[in-house]
Amino acid sequence: MSLIPDIHVPLPVPTARDERRRLVEISALFHTTDRRDDRDVAAGSFSHRYQETFVPISTDHCGNVLFVDLRPGPWHGCVSECDHEQGFLQPPRWRDVTTMLSDIADALDSGQPALATYA
Repeated sequence: MSLIPDIHVPLPVPTARDERRRLVEISALFHTTDRRDDRDVAAGSFSHRYQETFVPISTDHCGNVLFVDLRPGPWHGCVSECDHEQGFLQPPRWRDVTTMLSDIADALDSGQPALATYA
């Protein structure tokens, strides 16, 4: 069983730094001027690019990462998933890291799935 839903595993800090750098660089290569630049859009808003303000916290080892969205706005700090093919096109999964950790702890205690409110 994975600790974080959808087979995600936490990233150590040095790995998260490297992964962020890699994702920003790859995104810049594939998303040039044909895509809207979403840096100034509010946190929690969809983005085709992996933004510099996205901090990866876990990976599914299939190319997708959960990240904390540090763009400004009411959803600053939300936890969302970036799909390696489509970007960030689904609503945030958790309001913040504390909510994510509480949800996972409750799931482990109760034996019920996490992300029930997301579903």
